[in-house]
Amino acid sequence: RSTAPPAPTTTVAPVVTQPIPANGGTVTVRCEGTTVSIVAANPNGGYVVDVRDPGPREVEVRFKSKDNTSTVKASCSAGSVVPKVQESGKGG
Repeated sequence: RSTAPPAPTTTVAPVVTQPIPANGGTVTVRCEGTTVSIVAANPNGGYVVDVRDPGPREVEVRFKSKDNTSTVKASCSAGSVVPKVQESGKGG
């Protein structure tokens, strides 16, 4: 007649994975609590990837071409991805 002890109650941080599109490509990031990491960085044609910051507080990825640089930053807040995308093209 033994009963299993109650399972300990632990708060598990939600894990959220979200793609962030930019002109130069797409960065897929994962938030686990307040920790952010890069899952994938896929450049569009003509762009190269430059990972500036892999986390864990913020990630920054740049996609560079001869005419444009797409800067994708992301952080985590309350278990959600907070994306920031900046485009800096040359010329008008």
